Amino acid sequence: MIHIGSSMFRGTRLRYCDPIYLDDVAIDFPDLKIIMAHSGRGFWYEQCFFLSRFHKNVYMELSGLPPKNLLNYFPELDKNGEKVIFGSDWPAIPCSVSDNVEKIKSLPLSDKTIEGILYKNAEKVLFG
Repeated sequence: MIHIGSSMFRGTRLRYCDPIYLDDVAIDFPDLKIIMAHSGRGFWYEQCFFLSRFHKNVYMELSGLPPKNLLNYFPELDKNGEKVIFGSDWPAIPCSVSDNVEKIKSLPLSDKTIEGILYKNAEKVLFG
């Protein structure tokens, strides 16, 4: 799991949060499962979406992203539902983890995508 996307911490260097550097890693290590924490929070959403679709071993992770905005960030999320993993960023979120789970369940996504995001994709990554 690698932090990808903007951060509010002092001294953060955004160039090290750019997902393009994972392209070489994904190619050179095709059996390595790569999880992009925050899925490019900021201006790298499209790049993360593309990389996760392009490489079989690259996954998006949703911690720190408000569920209500997911379809704004990723309008075609259903097309990539098997490559997205739930994350909470707890305790830094303004609501409970269960609230975020319920909000994801209420999104206009297929049941397969929602199940994938909430548990099936993580199970696949961890246990193969």
